[in-house]
Amino acid sequence: MMPTYKRLATSPILWSLVWAIGILAAAFLFKRNPANYWIESALVVGALTTVVLKSQRPVCSAR
Repeated sequence: MMPTYKRLATSPILWSLVWAIGILAAAFLFKRNPANYWIESALVVGALTTVVLKSQRPVCSAR
């Protein structure tokens, strides 16, 4: 089983990759669509909310 500190360290990296792939996919799928800016801005706000403001579980040591 992976230690808690490693799991907490890799979680933001994985979520960042997921959101980056979503933003790139939206850029290619909605290339000529005027709603592209709205879709990408919503994805960027969602990514920032998920990665930056996501509350992490507190790590406590068992005694």
